[in-house]
Order: sequence, then structure tokens, then C-alpha cells
Amino acid sequence: METTLRDLDGTESRSDRERAYWDDAYDPNGGNHGRYVWVKGVENRSHVVECFHRALQGLGGKRVLSIGGGLDHVAVTLAKGGSRMVSVDISPMASARTRELAERSGVAEGIRTITANCEDLCLQEGDFDAVICKRALHHMDLEKVVAVAHHGLVPGGMFLAEEPVCLSRTFRWLHARFPFAPNAPRTPDEKELAGRELDLIRRTFREARFRYFDLLARESVAYFLSRARLVGLLGPLGRFDALLMNRCLPALKGFSTYVLIQAVK
Repeated sequence: METTLRDLDGTESRSDRERAYWDDAYDPNGGNHGRYVWVKGVENRSHVVECFHRALQGLGGKRVLSIGGGLDHVAVTLAKGGSRMVSVDISPMASARTRELAERSGVAEGIRTITANCEDLCLQEGDFDAVICKRALHHMDLEKVVAVAHHGLVPGGMFLAEEPVCLSRTFRWLHARFPFAPNAPRTPDEKELAGRELDLIRRTFREARFRYFDLLARESVAYFLSRARLVGLLGPLGRFDALLMNRCLPALKGFSTYVLIQAVK
């Protein structure tokens, strides 16, 4: 089922830019579709994605909200496992393609799609057992969307997100001026999470855990590995990165490029 909500927060210009970009990226005939396909191919070989999917275990039969799900393969996978899914995205094209995927996968009854700015969702307290987000928070007003997610969760509910992060001011300066990789999709308003955004999540939730990924397996490296047809090295590099930053040398987390956020209300 499709529901359409109108933006209400006065940020139409940013919302419109995001909507237009992702409508184009999810359209098989769109000019940015090739970039989307490339980055998904790299993403699906990464260690952080393995960890994200591992963290989803145990959500069978649960009420789950997927925010900024795009063409929401995660929601479809969870629906196959019995989760009752609501998938929200600002792009009508994303919602349409998610519905098509759900129908092809035989789980159309298990997924409701909503086309909306996730910052403006009006949820009842305790509507969901889990709220998940995969590489979309950095396109949003984090303070607003985290408040929405927290309010919609039951006490003890899980908030899970996988997001670009940059804890180093020097690296943020470089990233703002030079692309990670020529093939990666980028929107004008997206912004990597920094320390203050992680602190906001810590303050909002009763418990919060952060794990850091992709020092050596960052997208610029992935680009050159893909050109050399060595993209299979991303998984081993990512596992080494995770061990190095989360166990052996935590000071290196400042040079990570992704963070896995697991929080409890």
C-alpha cells in the first residue's frame, strides 16, 4: 500500500533537491542510475554491510520502520522473515520500485510504503519495535529524524543505522572539496556524521553503541580496486579495518568512513 505525505517543515528546497536526485538515481533510465548501481555493488561486498545485516537478526515478527530505505531491499528481506514493515522514502520512484520488488518477492502484504520527508513523520509512541536506516540519515536533519525515531519506538526498542562518518576535521575539509570516488552518487545537501551527531544519539537513547569501519576499504580505494577487478578484496580489508579500529587501535576511528549505530530506547 502506498501513502503520500506532504513536506510541512519549510525545508522544501532541500527536500525537493533530494527528491529529484533520487528519483533520477532509482530510475533505470536516469542519468545517475549508473552511479547508484556502482555504489550498491561496492556496498554489498563491504564488511560493514555484513555487520548491519547481522544486527537485523531477531526482528522476525516485529514491527519495523525503515527510514530513507530507497529501493528497499532490506525491508523486503525482513518481510520475508515475517517482519511487519513500513518503508519511508522521499522519492516516489524509490517507493514505486520497492512495491514492485515486494510484489515480485511475494511479500507485498508485509510492506507498506510511504513517500514522505522522514523528518515530518507523525508517529504514535510505541508504533515500532525497531527503526532502521541504511546510509540515509546523512541526507536529513539528524536532530529531527532521531527525535521521530525515538518517539516511535517502544521502550527497549532498537534503533539501527549504518552511516558515513568523519571524526577528523582535516578529512571533512578534504571530503568537502574532493569526491570519494568518481562513480559514487552525491547530493548537494548530504553531510557525513561527525562527533556532535553521535553525541546527539548518545543523549537521546538509553544505550548507544558505535562501531567503526572502512579505513583502508574506503570508497576511493574501492574505486581503484573495481577498476583493477580486485573488488573482492574489500571484504577482507573491511574485516581488518574493523578489528584494527574497534579492538586494537581505537584512536584510528577518527579516520573511519562508516559507523554502525546500535541504540536502545
